[in-house]
Amino acid sequence: MNVIRRTTAAAAVVAVLCGVPVLTPVAEGAEPGAELVLNVPRLKHPQVKFAAAGASGVLHQLEGAAASQWTRWDGTVRDVPATEYTAGSAISLAGTDTRLWWSASRLQAVNLDTGARADFALPDGETFLRSFGTRVLTRSGAAGAYVYRLYSADVDQAPALVAEVAGLPAGTLYYTTAADEREAVIRYLDPQSVFRFGLLDLRTGAFRQGPPATGATDAVLTTSRLAWSATGTRGVRWVPRDDPQAEPNTVAYTAPADTGTAVLGAAGEDLLLGWNLPDPPRTADGYGFPLTRLSFTGAAPVQVLAHAAPTLVTSADGTLITAGGPDAGDWGLRRVPADGSAPVLFRDVPYVPSKTTALTMAAGELVTNQTDASFSPSYYSRRISTQNGELTAGPATYLEWVRNDPARMPATGDGRLVSAESYGPGEGYVSAVPQGNGGFYISSTQGEVIDATGRFAVVNGTDPARQYVGDLDDGTVYATIERAITPASIWGPKLWTTGTQPGVLYAIDVPAKKTADTVRTAATCVATDVQAVGRWLYWSCGPTAAAGVYDRTTGKTITVPSGQAALADGYLVRWDATSKELRLTDFADGTAETRTVGTLNAGVRGVNWTVDKFGGPMAYLADDGRVHVVPTGVTAQPVSVIDTQADTSLSAKTEADWWDGTWMLSKPAASWTLSLKNLTSGKEVRKLTGGATANTRITTRWDGRTATGGYVPNGRYSWTLTAQPADGEGAAAVKSGTMTLSGGLAVRHDHVAGEVGWPADGIGDMLTLNTRGELTFHPADGKGKFSTYGKQSGGGWSTSVKAVPFGDVNNDRCSDVLVRSGDTLKVYKPGCGNAVKPTTANTSLGTGWSKYNLLTSPGDLTSDGRADLLARLSSTGDIYLFAGTSDGKLAAGKKIRTGWAAYNFIAGAGDLNGDGHGDLLTRHKDGTLYWYAGLGTGQFKERVKIFSGWGGSYTSLVGPGDITGDGKADLVVRDKNGVLYRNNGDGKGGFSSKTQLATGWTYVALF
Repeated sequence: MNVIRRTTAAAAVVAVLCGVPVLTPVAEGAEPGAELVLNVPRLKHPQVKFAAAGASGVLHQLEGAAASQWTRWDGTVRDVPATEYTAGSAISLAGTDTRLWWSASRLQAVNLDTGARADFALPDGETFLRSFGTRVLTRSGAAGAYVYRLYSADVDQAPALVAEVAGLPAGTLYYTTAADEREAVIRYLDPQSVFRFGLLDLRTGAFRQGPPATGATDAVLTTSRLAWSATGTRGVRWVPRDDPQAEPNTVAYTAPADTGTAVLGAAGEDLLLGWNLPDPPRTADGYGFPLTRLSFTGAAPVQVLAHAAPTLVTSADGTLITAGGPDAGDWGLRRVPADGSAPVLFRDVPYVPSKTTALTMAAGELVTNQTDASFSPSYYSRRISTQNGELTAGPATYLEWVRNDPARMPATGDGRLVSAESYGPGEGYVSAVPQGNGGFYISSTQGEVIDATGRFAVVNGTDPARQYVGDLDDGTVYATIERAITPASIWGPKLWTTGTQPGVLYAIDVPAKKTADTVRTAATCVATDVQAVGRWLYWSCGPTAAAGVYDRTTGKTITVPSGQAALADGYLVRWDATSKELRLTDFADGTAETRTVGTLNAGVRGVNWTVDKFGGPMAYLADDGRVHVVPTGVTAQPVSVIDTQADTSLSAKTEADWWDGTWMLSKPAASWTLSLKNLTSGKEVRKLTGGATANTRITTRWDGRTATGGYVPNGRYSWTLTAQPADGEGAAAVKSGTMTLSGGLAVRHDHVAGEVGWPADGIGDMLTLNTRGELTFHPADGKGKFSTYGKQSGGGWSTSVKAVPFGDVNNDRCSDVLVRSGDTLKVYKPGCGNAVKPTTANTSLGTGWSKYNLLTSPGDLTSDGRADLLARLSSTGDIYLFAGTSDGKLAAGKKIRTGWAAYNFIAGAGDLNGDGHGDLLTRHKDGTLYWYAGLGTGQFKERVKIFSGWGGSYTSLVGPGDITGDGKADLVVRDKNGVLYRNNGDGKGGFSSKTQLATGWTYVALF
């Protein structure tokens, strides 16, 4: 690709010698800077597809040729009409120039070298099966008693019997994979249902069974060997032709690419290896992998050609035929001699000129529609960047061949293009390029994509005439916006469009399906054209009528010239049909200044000229076929996040579970960070980072682990994305959100979720005991209430048991439960989301527990990450700490407080102030509620009064943790009438006034 730079102001082209540009220095801050001129390269070679080689030449297709061709060894060419050969048909010449085939109930014969033709009848009762040069294989008789015969025929010879074929297995004959003048290789299914190769002697009719052919993709005949390759292997298998049932040998090779398949060829006794990619490189220097000679004796492979087409055929004298050359600029049809000497060119293949027909640009990516070494026009991408104040272009990268070749193909800014194609009457499809990157169906026969940003595209359909707004990522077409064709533009998830009032523009939030904004511009008409980019809204009353740009930040309208225009960030480009000029209007500072940037005899927006609305330059395809990239001199607005797709939950139960986030920016980023914080503790649990973005899309994922692979607690998390601008202009973009994580570390008082069968969700739950002896988990809904759906009950308990929701004692990442029955305390391990029953797996924690009249767990009191238990001795009111141990049991009791008999409620409350330590709430019989903050050492700070005259009618006090979803531990109480209340925690050890949650909570006990 040749590159030329010229200063726009002087329009002086800088000379280019030998393809190396001579750069003119540009003063810092110069306006508007130097433009970049790209010469799209000519292609070096067309595509060649070989069908078969004979004695005098080779049959092939050549890109650009109207018919198949027969090229003789002297380079002369004969066009082969479709009546003699249809491209793609199976053919075997077996060392001759004659093709035999069955058509119109006659055996057809043609000499491909001379064009001589003849046709014959086969003997009565014979059915044509296959031909191998001048040999014909037939079948007669009935199923189970078939007779196979080999006949000889040519353009000057009627079919004559050679021999009855002996040894050919009965049943279905499959296909021929290779043939020379001696033998043909037949692939067939034997009586044991095993695919095999067999050798059919074309001189005697004898058939010999060969090796298994399971997975075989290619087979060739050398002078003395049958060789083949197989799917999933990196080696060529072979057997001697004189002993085809011998144990196969292997010739190993190194694949030249990670994908693709081997292509085998033979030249005399030599085995040659090419390579075929399902989607080969289209650039001149990338097409055609090396052709390599492999050794049957273990010698090192030898490169025969640096570039070769992925089709190889062998002629009558054992010479291999291919298309290729020593370099990409010397391409032609070549013979690789059987004696190992250098390849010989026998026909030069002329260059195929490349033509660019359209271009588009987004986020610094210039995409051109141009012809290449494939049979179709293709899309190529070039990265445009600024280095030392000058625009530079990266190498061309193939994107995809053009399926329907639309006139214009908008770019999304996240690395995709969008096109529409017809699948039939009333059925169209809008697809992202490269293929497989999303799309959606429309109910119109045809469609034109009029705008696209990120995952959203606006399409005007015909037959019927409808407008569609769809999501490329999930295939949704928004029914509320499927409507009559109306001026519209999409920016992020907002569709800007007109209504019935002059000057009024509306923004529809596409996913939310509601009006998000309304603005009144200075237009005196209902706009006929609307475009949206960031803070800017362009409107026009017609090609020659008034036009303006509305600034959503200042609320003012900037008058701009009328005409065919395209909006970008801070500037507008239009083509003037009278002067034939492309004119750029800079309005970023609130006033419009216009200059000429180029000329075009016929300018079509989005086809031969375009703008980069994501903070980049503009570009146009000049009449001479060169692409001009023009810097605008306009500073883009600060980078912002214009669309967010982030999961709201993550179940981290397995390594296959991920939280995914995708953000669309207004312009590319130089780097980004994503901070994930636990809302309860406020601590950052993970920071993800990334470098410069290839476009405006940032995509990352989190497995719910720390950087060292450890699990994080279940619960609510915040994420904050910070993206630094690639152009260095303006502040960083910052976007935040929240999500819920489950399947991580167990959180205090969290046992079930609001959905049956779901894992614990990090939200505190309530455990109750009823008069039927059922312990029931009531899941909190994260909004401050307890759900009736998802409850888990286990019966069979005494109504006198005391339960304590506890931490995870067996490292299954699920909270467990302590239950005292009589004098015995046990820890029950129900797993996540399950009820606790007497039969649940459990471990005894000993006896002697009836002397305690209160059991509760505030969480972790000793800073070891394990839940601990507090018990009050009935006789003294003393408080004992039973610390959790690593084996899932409890350490011996340790007295930590004395004389607490005056407290009628003592409840473990979890972490009330976010310091990571379990806290305690107590109510004195005088009606004072106190907070004891944990120190993390097994002790508490001195009490702090929360309420006075509080709780006289309460019969239960429970600290279930956060049940409102704000990351702060809450308080739940029940009065003597069974009314349940919630006091919201403030994260500082205090609580709000009470809110009624439910009535009828007349349970025996709440835990």
